[in-house]
Amino acid sequence: ERLIDRIVDGGVAPVFVLPHPAFVVERNLTPEVNPSAGPTNALPFAYAARLKEAIGGEVDEEIVQAARVGRTALNRFQRFLWQPQFVGDVRTDRPYVLVEDAFTIGGTVAALCNHIVQFGGTVVAVTALAHKSGQHQPLALTYRTRELLDTVYTTRIADLWQEAIGHDIGCLTEPEGAFLLEWADEHHSSGDGHSRLLALRDRLLKARDQGE
Repeated sequence: ERLIDRIVDGGVAPVFVLPHPAFVVERNLTPEVNPSAGPTNALPFAYAARLKEAIGGEVDEEIVQAARVGRTALNRFQRFLWQPQFVGDVRTDRPYVLVEDAFTIGGTVAALCNHIVQFGGTVVAVTALAHKSGQHQPLALTYRTRELLDTVYTTRIADLWQEAIGHDIGCLTEPEGAFLLEWADEHHSSGDGHSRLLALRDRLLKARDQGE
């Protein structure tokens, strides 16, 4: 019902899009797409089809995940370092609804959202079948969490994030920001902001080395 309200407010039937690698037997792949990859999870497809049936609109067939399939096997720090990338034409005449089976820290849907917005599209909602809390979740980093990151790690966390990850700290999802605060509290509660920042840098370097 919340999705319907959001879509009705826009007045245009949506396009449901889900993060997945290409079906290698059904399309000519660009060089960026790994030809050995393919979808392994039917749940997002079934959910998108159900939403189309219930609400109207269509399911996107153009946008696919081009890199770093299999993020489930990565720990959270590795997920920060290896962001998924997407390719495919973006429509500007229809709003997009992002569809997932489960929502954890939101990095994949954030990357998909970025691809759509970067090429002129509009995202009106993100929906998932499951979250561990069973409650609605904010996707974008909240002002409160952004302030706490500066307090816990000092304002230099923005420089670290730009250098290590390659994007502005404000592009974190709310669950990603909350995870960084929880990690500092769990592992470095007795230190000051500078020592926590150095510990975070070292942890990111360790995750990078593990990935190599």
